[in-house]
Amino acid sequence: MFMTNYRVCNRVFNRVFICVVAAMLAFLTIGCKGSGDPSTSRKNGKDFLKCADVGGDGQLEKINLPPLTLVRDGQDLKISGLSSSIVSIGLMSGIHELTPQTRKNVQYFLEQFKASKVQAIIVVGGVGKTKAQITEILEFLGNAPVPILVTPGAQESFGALKAVFKNLKRKYPQLVDLTQVRRVLMNQVNFISLPGYFNPFYLEARGQGCSYEQTELNSLADLVIADKANVLLSATPPKGTAPDAPDLGRGNVHIGDPALAAILDGSPIKFGLFGHVYESGGNAISKSGPEALAQGIWHPSMYLQAGSADALPVQLVGGGRTAGMAHIVDFSGHRARYRQILAR
Repeated sequence: MFMTNYRVCNRVFNRVFICVVAAMLAFLTIGCKGSGDPSTSRKNGKDFLKCADVGGDGQLEKINLPPLTLVRDGQDLKISGLSSSIVSIGLMSGIHELTPQTRKNVQYFLEQFKASKVQAIIVVGGVGKTKAQITEILEFLGNAPVPILVTPGAQESFGALKAVFKNLKRKYPQLVDLTQVRRVLMNQVNFISLPGYFNPFYLEARGQGCSYEQTELNSLADLVIADKANVLLSATPPKGTAPDAPDLGRGNVHIGDPALAAILDGSPIKFGLFGHVYESGGNAISKSGPEALAQGIWHPSMYLQAGSADALPVQLVGGGRTAGMAHIVDFSGHRARYRQILAR
C-alpha cells in the first residue's frame, strides 16, 4: 500500500513539477518579448545589435508637459495639446560631444527653436558614444520644455544609451527613446523611427552599436498610417542618385542604404529626416528626385539631411563649409517645408 501511494504521489509530483516549469518558461518568454533587449546579428563580418524594437513592451504611461500631453502605448506615442494645426519641429544630428563651442552651437539652436515655437525636437543620431557623453548631451537638451525625440546612429552604444534614458527619465520625462518608441503621432503627422546605421563597419561602439537588417526594413510598413503624413526618422539616409540627395558624401559618392531606398520606393512614406552624411548637410530633394528643394516653400514630399550640429568644420559637397547646422521643419497636411539654421 505504501509503495502504491508513493508511486501515485510521485507521478502527481512530476506532473505538477513539469507544469510549473512549463508555466515559468512561458512567463519568461512572454515577459521578455518587447523588453527592449535587442537581438544580436552579424553582417559583413561585424557583430551588432538590432535596436529597433518591433514588438513593443505593451506598457502604458502618461506624461504631462503643459500644454502638451504625451501618452505612450507600447511602441506608439501620441502627443496632443498642440496649439496649431501646423506641426513644427527642430531638427539636429551629429552633436557628438559637448565641447565649449559645440555647447554654444546647441544652445543657439535651442534658442532658435524656442523663438520659432517648435513643438518637439528630433535628433537623428550623434548623441555621444560613452555614457558620460550621452548623459551630458541629453541633460543639456532636456532644458527644452518640449518632447526630445532621439534615435541612435553609428556612434552610440546601445547599453549606454538605454542606461542614460533610464537614469534621466524622472528628471527629464520629455526625453523619448526612439528605439523603444517607433511611432510618434502629432496631429496629422506620423513620425516613424528606424534606429541605427545600416553598415556595421562604421559602428563606433562595435558589437554594442545599433544596425538593422531587412526584417526591420520590412516592418516599416506596419508602422505606416494611411491617412497621415508619414515621416521616417533615421541616421541612415537611403542611397540616392541626385546631386542634392541627403546621402552624398566626400568625392560625390552616394553612401546611403540601397535596401532602405528600395523599401521607400514603394512605400507611402513621402518624407524623411536623416543624419550621418554631414557633407550633404542641408541637402533636400523630393522623394522622386532629382530636383533640389528650396527653403521656405511647401513641398508634397521631402528627404532632408540634418547636417552636423558639432562645431567641427565640415566641407559641404555643394560648396562651402559649416561649423554647426540645424533645421526647423514644418508639416501642414501632407506638405512640408524647412529652414536652415547655421551656427553663429
